[in-house]
Amino acid sequence: MERSSKLFLWIISLSVVAVVAVTGYKFLIQKDYDLIVEAACDHDSAICFHRDCNETECPPNGLEYYKTFSVAAADFPKCSDNSCVQECASGTVACEEIICDEENGDECAVVVIPAYLP
Repeated sequence: MERSSKLFLWIISLSVVAVVAVTGYKFLIQKDYDLIVEAACDHDSAICFHRDCNETECPPNGLEYYKTFSVAAADFPKCSDNSCVQECASGTVACEEIICDEENGDECAVVVIPAYLP
């Protein structure tokens, strides 16, 4: 093998190792990504996401009406349960609520306010 071919293979190999190392550090050490978590939602008082568990398979949490939050993976271990509701409400963990939007194809349970009849 020529010297230039060996050098090329070394450069490619080192580049692959560098990319794997940087990606591993970012995801395994820094946990620099967000998790989407679901929490129970009272569809009588708020706009909630909805999934019909009779037609489709429900996840293990069994939530038919739910709200979702985006939580940093580094903050997720601070949550007392998998929904992080208490920590999001108290401000212990920085959360961003994802609002149900039917225009984006979400299935929402909308609060219906009864009309006032005189």
